[in-house]
Amino acid sequence: MAETGEFDEGRRRYEFKKTLEKLEMQQGDGTELITLYIPPDKQIYDVTGQLKDEFGQCANIKGKQTRTNVQSAISSILSRLKYYKKPPAHGMAIFCGTI
Repeated sequence: MAETGEFDEGRRRYEFKKTLEKLEMQQGDGTELITLYIPPDKQIYDVTGQLKDEFGQCANIKGKQTRTNVQSAISSILSRLKYYKKPPAHGMAIFCGTI
């Protein structure tokens, strides 16, 4: 049974590494991609409050397409954060935006 656990852990690491490589190859306009790092000691409701403030401030973006993409990305992140009461033990990283 120990071998199965080691295999599962190795497979998870392999899949995680491949996912990171796929993310690394993605490109988009820098202002339309959002990267959010949440440390394990940060409360989710603090992060959602900051994102709601950013959502209000992104209404000042001049370009309509950029503004729409940023608002869409922030809305997507906010909807995903509803599933968490606190971040995982090692923190959380969220990558969102239009590619």
